[in-house]
Amino acid sequence: MIEDEPRILIVDQAPMIQKTIKSALESSKGFHIASCMSASDIFKEIVDFKPSVILLGKLSENVVELDVLQSLRRNSSTSDIPVVVMATTDSSDWKSKCFSNGASDYIIKLPDNAELIARIKYHSGAYFKSIQLDEAYRALRVSQQQLLDTNLTLQRLMNDLQISNERLQKLANVDGLTGIANRASFDRFVKTYWETADYAHSEISILMIDVDHFKKFNDAFGHVEGDNALVQVAKVLTSASAEEASLVARYGGEEFCVVLPNIGSDRALEIANDLLKSMQAVGIPHIYPTSTSVVTLSIGIATSTPNLLESPKELLQKADAALYLSKTTGRNQANIAH
Repeated sequence: MIEDEPRILIVDQAPMIQKTIKSALESSKGFHIASCMSASDIFKEIVDFKPSVILLGKLSENVVELDVLQSLRRNSSTSDIPVVVMATTDSSDWKSKCFSNGASDYIIKLPDNAELIARIKYHSGAYFKSIQLDEAYRALRVSQQQLLDTNLTLQRLMNDLQISNERLQKLANVDGLTGIANRASFDRFVKTYWETADYAHSEISILMIDVDHFKKFNDAFGHVEGDNALVQVAKVLTSASAEEASLVARYGGEEFCVVLPNIGSDRALEIANDLLKSMQAVGIPHIYPTSTSVVTLSIGIATSTPNLLESPKELLQKADAALYLSKTTGRNQANIAH
C-alpha cells in the first residue's frame, strides 16, 4: 500500500450509488475503495480498511446521518477522518446541520466526476498531511536537537495545506469541467450585483443559453465528446463576450448564463447574435437535424433595472421563458423576454 494514495470508504444503502461512485473513482488511478451499506458496519470497515476519506450517503430509514457524523467525531480513532456528506438536497438548513455536526464537505449526488475526484484528493491529502504534522510534533517533543528541521517541515506542510485550501475554495466557485464559474458562484454574483445596482439604478441583462439537441449529440458521439463540446461552448461564450460580460457561468448540464451589467436589451440581443455566429463558426459536427449540422445554441434574454421590490429570480424566470421560445420556434436563435 502506498501511504499517500486516497483510501475511500463509501457508505450508502443503495448498491447502484456505490457502484456509480466506485466507477467514477476507478477512472482515476491510485484510489483504494471499500464500501458498506449500514451504520453498524462503518466502524468495523474503518478498523480493517483505514480510510483517508469517508463518503457518507443515505442510510436506512431508521438511521439519521447526523447521528453517524456525531459518532464519528466523538470517537478518538475516527474524529480526524474527513467525512464528505453525499446529499440529495441543496437545502441550506440541512447543509448547515451537517457541517455543525462534523462534516468536512458537502456534495450533491451525483457530482461531476472531476469535481468528486478533486475534492476527495484534497481531503485525503489534507488528512495525510495532518498525520505527518502529528508525527512532526511528536518528534519535536522527543528531541530538541531536531527543532530546526522539524520547524522547517511544519512550515512546508502548512504551506501545502494553505495551497490545498485555496484550491478547494476555487473548486467551490468554478465548474470542474469547463473552468468557468459554476451555478453557486453565479447565484452569489447576481444577488450581490442586484443589491448594489439597486442604488445605482443601472440595468442588467442576463443571457440564458442552451446547447441545441445536446442529448442527441451525446447519444451519437458519446459523453467524452459531449464534455469536449461543453468546454468549447464555454470558450466561445467567454471569448465572444469578454469585453462586456461580468460573468460567464455553467448553470447546469448543457445550460449556461452570461451576465451583462449596464447593458440594455437591444445591445444584449446584438451580443447574443454574435455568440450564435461564433458558435456556428467553431463548426462542431452534429448529426441533428441533418447529417451536415453543427452544434448551435438557443438564447433567452431578460433585462431589468434591479430594485428591492423584485428579486433576481424573476429576471431568471423571464430569461428562461425567452429561452423556451427560442427552442420551440426553431432553435439557433435569440429572443428577448417581454
